[in-house]
This record gives sequence, structure tokens and C-alpha cells, in this order.
Amino acid sequence: MESAEEELINFNVGGWYFSISKSKVAQFPESLLWKEASVQDQSENPRLFIDQDGFIFRHLHYYMQTSKLSFFSCAELNLLYEQALILQLTPLLQILDNLKEEKYNLHVQHADTPIAERASLNYWRTRKCASKPSEIPPNSPVFTGLHERAPLGLVDTPLLDTEDEVNYCFLPLDLVAKYPVLVKDDNLLWLLENAALIECECSEFRFIVNFLRSEKMLLPDDFSNIDALEEEVLILGIPELIDAVKMYRGSCSMVSPSTAGAGQRQGAAAGGSLPRSPLYAMTLGLLASYPDSALGQLRVGSDLGRSRLHLSGDGVLFQHARNWLGTCRLPLTESISEIQELCAYLDKRDTTYEPMKDALKCYLKQQMPAESRDYNADWTAEVSVYSLHQIVKVYVGSNWYETYLQTLLKYPELLSNDKKVCWITYGQSLLIHGDGQMFRHVLNFLRLGKLFLPAEFKEWPLFCQEAEEYQIPSLLEALYHSDAYRFAVKLNPCSFTETRDSKQPGVALADDRNVGLILKVEHPPILGSDGFCTSNEESVVYSALLGGSQLETPNAQALSKDIVFVSFALSHEEIFYARKCHFFLTDVILDSVRQKDPKEITARVGTLVSRLWTRQITPREFVADLLNTEYFKGDRNVHEELLQWVEFTLPFAWKYSRCLDLLIQRGFARSVSYFALEM
Repeated sequence: MESAEEELINFNVGGWYFSISKSKVAQFPESLLWKEASVQDQSENPRLFIDQDGFIFRHLHYYMQTSKLSFFSCAELNLLYEQALILQLTPLLQILDNLKEEKYNLHVQHADTPIAERASLNYWRTRKCASKPSEIPPNSPVFTGLHERAPLGLVDTPLLDTEDEVNYCFLPLDLVAKYPVLVKDDNLLWLLENAALIECECSEFRFIVNFLRSEKMLLPDDFSNIDALEEEVLILGIPELIDAVKMYRGSCSMVSPSTAGAGQRQGAAAGGSLPRSPLYAMTLGLLASYPDSALGQLRVGSDLGRSRLHLSGDGVLFQHARNWLGTCRLPLTESISEIQELCAYLDKRDTTYEPMKDALKCYLKQQMPAESRDYNADWTAEVSVYSLHQIVKVYVGSNWYETYLQTLLKYPELLSNDKKVCWITYGQSLLIHGDGQMFRHVLNFLRLGKLFLPAEFKEWPLFCQEAEEYQIPSLLEALYHSDAYRFAVKLNPCSFTETRDSKQPGVALADDRNVGLILKVEHPPILGSDGFCTSNEESVVYSALLGGSQLETPNAQALSKDIVFVSFALSHEEIFYARKCHFFLTDVILDSVRQKDPKEITARVGTLVSRLWTRQITPREFVADLLNTEYFKGDRNVHEELLQWVEFTLPFAWKYSRCLDLLIQRGFARSVSYFALEM
């Protein structure tokens, strides 16, 4: 047994914390772990940050401690190998090579499995805390990478005065507005300007949130916890959610006599007209659950327009929230009209709300005309800088991760996706509306540029939907070209229809003949031949594959950073109408899929667009046939207007595509992704 006094090296691996004795790390002198640890100033006892998957690093940690491999490491052997390669753990690489070559199998008993194997990835453990807890994980050689306890959780709360594991989830406020029953007085943990953090009764709650966001019940293959999910669904009582579980179970009588009444009562509340509580009611109700000692001195602040009020404090509660999220501001109002309502609300509260009343009175008394204000005496100038190696906390659903800012910037589509992603504190903490467990695989793709999914992966439909929502072309291309994905589709094609159709539909029709592509090309801004810049840095266009040929491989030369814009042999007005025509041709197909038209209708529309583009039919024939198709009916005026518009814009669209093809072939595209339409 190793001495308790032996010097330990502390690692933070993607938000998972490990302690390893220095002598154990020294057994791998060629590894990056030892190279970094050997030059570390141990007097400061910092954590060394490694931007890798901590869930996988558990197996490396266990190997370094015991010279054994965990039995469960086989599930993600390829990712384990990639991580060992990056960290230069040569002896482990040799073992993994032998495993891949099937020279021997793992013969490790379950007793040899590290403790973290039995801990959930999304857990949030809290404890009662009178002072700031230790920043370093337990000093034990068997510590196997559990998430840090406080201050990463909100502590000293009556709701979570427990040592047990707690399931939590971030909910978008627009989802709360649609389904107010999701947030109750006894499950609200914290509030942000655009999200609520709640405690969940069970880990299956993530499937409920995924359904409410997407209106699709996407459960793992051989899902075994349907009873627990059903119980939570009945408690919420959201009608469409209950119906979805009924359909999944294949039964119309899932409600048992003992739970029917409760489900119906809750359903009435969820499906009725009860609005979401105002932000100030949620915030003040949350704080009223804490003793004054946890709140400290409360302060009310606002934006420059003095319409959006927020509340903060200097007590232990706010300190822990700041440590965890990077900010401790609680939203109070969303508009100036709510300030009077806030005052009236507080007037009706009892003495429990006295600290909040005093903070608001103090704020209102200090309001002065702008011209009479001066610099505050206690204001201090401060400048912060953020490098590419700034560590960012990323919160997704019921999980959180840590990674470098550089990793998040590798694919700009991620941070520019404002429907999916928003900063809690810029450069420090990021909130993503999605499934936390699926994001682990997305984050590994961002880190490695490769897609690694576990062996016998069971959540293909959910992962496909999440991947499409992130709108990262390279991720989708890696997904659709992976052997595992193709095998999963072949085994169960019906499971992928809904997901693939949501944003980039796959129109699989008869005869297996390609009828075209939808191309998405990212490129420098385009300058028209008349000298006007269109500022377009992305093109979505229709393209045909003649004779079933594949896309030509573009020139491999790298896009020079010196290229500020490119010029097309079209005026900026011609470019404008060319892009509009492409939007029409692609949308007329995608809309047919989104509206869930019969497959034969979608097939007919796709064929018409293909024949128009390849000049097999005239614009007049195209418009006539399109408007004679069911679901596309139009009167004579619509027919004439559409015909004139197609005849006018189609030549520009052809020219624009030729210029775009040349841009791709010369290597001036930042990224190219495509989706093939077949019939």
C-alpha cells in the first residue's frame, strides 16, 4: 500500500479530476503526463489541465495505478487508443495493439474495475458547507476521476442538503414558458437569463427534455427503464408526452388506476392556460428558501436602459454560483413594465422577503439623471485577456465538461449557432441546449477531428438528430461516412427516417438513381464583377450529378489566410438573384419533406427540379407540372408570376454554380458538405 504522504500529481481531464502518485507517473518517462508533471511547481499544487475525454481517461488512470486494463475499456477501445497515442503512453499502446490484433483478451474481473465505472457521468454531488471546500480531489491513489464536489455544485440549500447523487438539468426558458409544469418551487436550483437549472427525479429526465425540444421520442435500443420514465411522465402530465410514451410502449392503457388521477390533474395544469411565473417570482421564491447568512448583502443592478433588473449578493450561495457558472446574477425583470409589477409583488410578501425589498429600495433611491452621475469611488479599472488556451466550462443538459476555447473555435459553426449555443459568461462558461451525454461524442470530434462512438452504440437516432442541430458540416460528413452508422442504418433503417429528415432529409426513392445534390459551401466573401461585395460567406445550392458520377475531388491546396474575398464574373445583383433561385430549388424539395408529404410527391418534386436543372424540361413545363402536383396547387396568377421569376433567375443560378464549382476545385472553399438526393 502506498504511503499517504507520497507526493501526488493532480490532473483535470476535461472536467474530471484525478490524483496520481508521482512515482506512478514517473514509470512512463516518455509520456506527456510525466513531461508536464516533472516541471510542475508542486508548492502551488495546481491541476494540470488535459483537453481530453475524462470518461475515457479513467481507464488510463486505472492502468497507470495497477498495470491492468478495466474490463469496460473494450467498449471504446479506439478512443482509448487515440488518447494513449496523444499522451504518448507507449506500453499501453502496445497492449492495445495486441488487443486489436486479438493476440489476447481481457481477463479482468469486475472487482478490478475502477470505482468511477459505477458512477454516473452526469452526477452532481453536494454537501453542507460552512466554508470554501478543498480545490483538490480526495488525496487517495484509488481516486478515479469523479467530478469535483463543491464549489461546482450549489451548496447550503434546503433542496440539496444531501450527500446523495443529484440529477440536474438546464432547461431553456422558452421551453419553460411552453411547459410551465417543468419548474416547481421545490425543484428550481438556479436561474440564468435564458435558462433554468432544475433538480430531476431520475436520470431518464433527459429523454423527456429531448422530446419536448424535438417532438420525437428517441430512446436507446433495448431501453430498459421505461417504467421509471413512464412514472416521471405521468407526474408531469403533459398530454403529448404521455401519448408519445403510449406509442412507444405500443399500448393505449399505460395509466395504472393508482396514477391515473395524478396524471390527469397534472395534465390539466400542463395543458391549460397557466403561464410561466415571471422571472422575479421565480428568483425571489428561490432566494426565500435560503437563510440570510447564505445570501449575504443583496444588490440590485440593471442594464443601461434600467429595464432589465438583476439581483446578486456576496454570501456563500452567490460565491458558489460564481465559481460554478462564472456569474452569480439572477434575472429579475425582462422589460421596464415589469418593475412596477415587481414592487407590487414584494409589497405582498412576508418578512422572509425583507432582504430583497431592502435591496430594491436601495437601487431605486440611487437612481439619478445620467448627467449628474460620476465615476463611482469604489470603481477600479480592470482588463482581462482570453487566450486560445482559456479553459471553458460547457454545460449541456444534465452534464458539464471543460475544454480549451481553441477547441470550441475549431469549427465556427458551433459558436455561431445561436439557437443551440449561448455564453453564460463570455470566454468562461458556455450553455448548450442539447443532450449532455451525446455532446461528449461531439466534443471528442471537436478535439480530435474524428468521430469515435462506443462499440454497440445504442442511441443512433438521438445522436443523428443532435449532430444535425449543431450544423457542423464536417461532423455530419464524418457521421454519414462512418461504417458503424451505415451498419446501423442497414440493420434498422426505419429508426433513421425521422432524424435524417429534420434538417438534411434523405429522399430515398425508387431505382437508386442520383437526381442531385444539396451543396453547402463556406468561402470568403464574394465580390461582384461590378465591385460591390455581397458579404455572403456561405452558399447553399442545388447541383446535379450527371450519369451517377461522384463529386470531383477539389484541389487540396490550403486556403491562404491572405485571401480576404473572391470575385465572381457576375454583378452583385446577378449574384443576389442566383442565390434566390438556389434557395427556391432546394427549399421546394426540403419543404415537401418537412411537411411530411407522401414519398411519391417528394419524389416527383425532386425529379422535376433535377430535369429543370439539367435542361430536360423548360421552365414553363416545370412550373406547370409543379403546380399540378398535389399540395402545390396554385391559380393562374401564381403560375404566370412563378414562370417569369424562374425564367429570369435560372440562368444566373447556372452561372453562379459554375463559379462556385471553380472556387471549390481551386481550393478556395473553407468547407464543403453535401447531401445526395436519390430516386
